Amino acid sequence: MKPFLVIASVLILLYSCGPAIHTNLISSYSTLNYNTAVQVFELNEDAPDGSIVVGYCEISDSGFSINCNYFTVLQKAKEEARKFGSNAIKITEHKTPNLISSCHRIKVTLLKTN
Repeated sequence: MKPFLVIASVLILLYSCGPAIHTNLISSYSTLNYNTAVQVFELNEDAPDGSIVVGYCEISDSGFSINCNYFTVLQKAKEEARKFGSNAIKITEHKTPNLISSCHRIKVTLLKTN
């Protein structure tokens, strides 16, 4: 019984160390391959005209998050985009680490572009 508790505890600890991901879909397309490029439109860039909004995604601090630098949370957002057939993301909010959280936190719009 003890090995089970140790394994369960380690799995829970590892799961809770990642950033929290919340996705709200409007529509869904076929999943894209894991190595498909996802174009990123930063805060100061406009998404192309005619882009279709697939949904919205927020990558935030789970409370115990580690390894949540900007590059990592951006990769998580791209993974979510691919999962729902989105080939572009538009960053709509970016919070940098502060006294409350040591993580970068972003909100993105998942887009389907030509």
